[in-house]
Amino acid sequence: MNQFHSLISNFKEGDIIYGFYYCNDKNIKYSKNGDKYLDIQLSDNKSSIYGKVWNHVEHFNLKFNSDMIIAVKGRII
Repeated sequence: MNQFHSLISNFKEGDIIYGFYYCNDKNIKYSKNGDKYLDIQLSDNKSSIYGKVWNHVEHFNLKFNSDMIIAVKGRII
């Protein structure tokens, strides 16, 4: 099911979400295979969630910082 501007507390596994969320934290990390990914924490006015950016890490790392509101599209797994 697609959600637009849904509250984080309403996310369900399998949802594809689109919205604007506050980025509380952003760090580059490495997987067990040595691949880079962004580890981020997003929040709305009621709750928060951790997320990963697996593709185009360098590109997205330059696009936003923590303490910013960012546009997000992702799948809840």
